[in-house]
Amino acid sequence: MGVENDFEGGATANAAAQLRMTHVNALDAEWIIDGQIGEEPTLRTELYQPLSLRRPYFIAPAFRYEQVTLQIVSDEGQRLARYRTRDTEVSLAVGAELSNWGEVRVGLRRGDGSSHVLVGDPGLPTADFDLGGAFVNFGYDRLDSGYFPKQGQAFRASWLADRESLGATRDADIVRASWQLARSRGRYSLVWSMDGGSALDDQVVSPQELFTLGGLFDISGLASDARVGTQYGIARAILYRRISRGGTGFFEFPAYIGFSVEAGNVWATRDDVDFGDLETGGSLFLGAESPFGPVYLAAGLASGGERAFYLYLGKTF
Repeated sequence: MGVENDFEGGATANAAAQLRMTHVNALDAEWIIDGQIGEEPTLRTELYQPLSLRRPYFIAPAFRYEQVTLQIVSDEGQRLARYRTRDTEVSLAVGAELSNWGEVRVGLRRGDGSSHVLVGDPGLPTADFDLGGAFVNFGYDRLDSGYFPKQGQAFRASWLADRESLGATRDADIVRASWQLARSRGRYSLVWSMDGGSALDDQVVSPQELFTLGGLFDISGLASDARVGTQYGIARAILYRRISRGGTGFFEFPAYIGFSVEAGNVWATRDDVDFGDLETGGSLFLGAESPFGPVYLAAGLASGGERAFYLYLGKTF
């Protein structure tokens, strides 16, 4: 579950669960179902089907239904509107495992969606749209933990190419990349990370493909999705110290105290990109690796004076 409150009348809450079934057939297929209720209802499912027990190749048909609320916030922090967007999508990917450290996959997707004003001026633009395109994803992951890493690094990159010839409402190209590096000494761990993305022609098909900024570790203190645009970049440094011994009992798990420092921004178009107008933020947090996944209790502050409170239990989807 996740709860966010920005102390300005904006609060969000979601609860999610995952069902993972392994060894589905003789080729060790895996079927995953993610479900979420609350502010942003979501249903995702994927069948990961190896093509051989001796070779690294696989296929992965998937389905996604997702509703996302985007907040339109002025530079002064005033909420101007809330958009509700809905995407429904089916996709098929083929790929290969890269040893035990990563994978590459390519695929096609097809779907549709819509957006409407949830709160705000009813005269604001709304739209129906069709999704249709190809994608390429690459992932490298040698972190020793997905939640509180102490050593290793990870890198991910993707390219989504929507095309009218494949059923999309318009042509659009979106590239994304992220990198993490973790190092530790004694009880202290430091994680550096950078994320970036671009809609190459300042065009997206679904509003859900816009880049957003706001929330824990994404300029902590800003309301979730407070900044929206087609260009995106952020860098973070997170330092935490283990404050518990940790053991094998159900209630004996590693706990941490730490803080983060972040700098980044989202821009409406490529011509607007200016690293001189980066926003900054930071957080103080308590964290733990519980039997239900990571737990975060945090408070964030942004350079404009915005504040937010966060509570997360378990993996966020």
